[in-house]
Amino acid sequence: MPAQSNRFGFPSTVEKWNDDIGRVDAHLLALNAVMEEKLEYFASVANFPDTPPSLRCYPNPFDDQLQLELFAEFPKTAELSVFNMLGQMVFCKTIQMDSKENVITVNLPLTSGVYVLKLDQYITKIIRQ
Repeated sequence: MPAQSNRFGFPSTVEKWNDDIGRVDAHLLALNAVMEEKLEYFASVANFPDTPPSLRCYPNPFDDQLQLELFAEFPKTAELSVFNMLGQMVFCKTIQMDSKENVITVNLPLTSGVYVLKLDQYITKIIRQ
C-alpha cells in the first residue's frame, strides 16, 4: 500500500506517528532485553555478604575499656578516632581488622564525658563514666 501524502507531498502525520511508534517500540524491546540480560548477570555474580548497618560499642557508658564490634568485607587497617564535644580529636589509633566479624578491645584514657567515635564509615556516640 503506497504511503498517503498530504497536499505538500509529505507522509501524513498519522502514518508518520505510527512509523515512529513502531521504531520506538522496537528500541524499547531491544533495551529491555539488554537490561534483563545485565540484571541476570549481576544477580549471578553479586554475592555480597549481609553487612551490619552500624558499629556496635559496649559497654556504653564505659570505664577504661571499650569493645568495638563491626564487619569488614576483607582484611584491612582502619583509623579509630575519638572526638570531644568541641570537635577536638582526643584519641587516635590505627587498628587491624580481619574479614567478617571483628571484636576489638580499646583502652581509652579519657575523662568523664560524651565523645564521638569514628571508625572508617562508622560514627557513633560513646560516654565515659
